[in-house]
Amino acid sequence: MKNLDPIQSIPLSQDEKELLITIYRTRLHLFIGAFFTLFMMGILFGQRIDRKSGNSFSVQYGADKKDALLPRNQMKCLAILWLEIPILSVGTFIFSKRVNSLRKDIADGKKYCIYYTVIRKQYFPLTDQYFISLDDPDYLHHEVDASWYDHVSDGDAFPVYFSRFARYAFNKNGSYTLM
Repeated sequence: MKNLDPIQSIPLSQDEKELLITIYRTRLHLFIGAFFTLFMMGILFGQRIDRKSGNSFSVQYGADKKDALLPRNQMKCLAILWLEIPILSVGTFIFSKRVNSLRKDIADGKKYCIYYTVIRKQYFPLTDQYFISLDDPDYLHHEVDASWYDHVSDGDAFPVYFSRFARYAFNKNGSYTLM
């Protein structure tokens, strides 16, 4: 990604801010539902680990209860913890990258501009969409309206506005594309 120039920051319009809030709330609700489901499945699976065979932890328990390394309840807690640590780690990573970054962009209240070179222009008559191809390998195509499509030509510099933390590019009509 190219370097940001702080001079090229522009305040978000009210429509763009409302759209970011809508995306944030949608992602937050989906994340909470999915994370809660996976978390509860890990707990339930951890509780049922040694139900089928009463001696699945026979090495830890030993032949006699006096020789046990850990009591049965502590072994179940250890099994649950062993299952929940990866779920918590992945959940924290996904939340920080995909959900919390939108909240940071809303609080920042700015969109940033980077100029890319137009490689080619494409028009799809069936869907009536206009796209331009850019020189960035991470962000190849950008949807534009008809006036921008007619205004630019191959080799021109084209401004792309995007949010700083979530890296969403603002297309025409306030729609977003992952950058």
